[in-house]
Amino acid sequence: MTGFECGYCNKADIKSRALVATGDSSYDTDIVAAGQEASRFIDDKLRPYISPNKQTLVLKEADYVNCASTDVGKPVRDDDVKVGILFDYNNDTRTWIVLCDSSVAKIATNSEVEVYGGYGSGVASADSTKPAEAQEPFVFYQVPLTDDTAKVPDEITAICADLGTGIFKRRQMPQSMDVGWWAQGIKKLEEFIKSTFHKGVTVFV
Repeated sequence: MTGFECGYCNKADIKSRALVATGDSSYDTDIVAAGQEASRFIDDKLRPYISPNKQTLVLKEADYVNCASTDVGKPVRDDDVKVGILFDYNNDTRTWIVLCDSSVAKIATNSEVEVYGGYGSGVASADSTKPAEAQEPFVFYQVPLTDDTAKVPDEITAICADLGTGIFKRRQMPQSMDVGWWAQGIKKLEEFIKSTFHKGVTVFV
């Protein structure tokens, strides 16, 4: 099986939620567009958490300020420039795992880093390094999706259908009763990211 019709879901997934008859093809173009827009939205929200540019940073003992659990998911700044987001930390070893932006090759020795809007801060004791570990389990694609759909979790298909239905109904059926498909999809996406990548991640701010 190759590709879904609407990015990460099929037309039937959105039709059933929007109460459009299976045999009614009059909305098909709009349904596909809504599903693909929802898929791009999902891609944008997942991208930071599945970036291959996850780096380990060890900070000097002097002037180290402990991170708090609420720091996870917040921006990390290197000399006042954002370089990524905090994925995890260990205050005992003064080690941070940073999901660095794609343009960041490393965080250099003696860089002054901080969790922007959080608590943690310190000075890098050495250049950051990439952990020797397997890549994250979820593989995403840019839409239109044409690769093996077996790599797309069922949760993402359901989320795409929820979000796509919200987009479709808002544009094509504004007079119909809104049962909160968009809000439901957002909640499911946040739960998916937290359970898959890190329970402390703040997804939407």
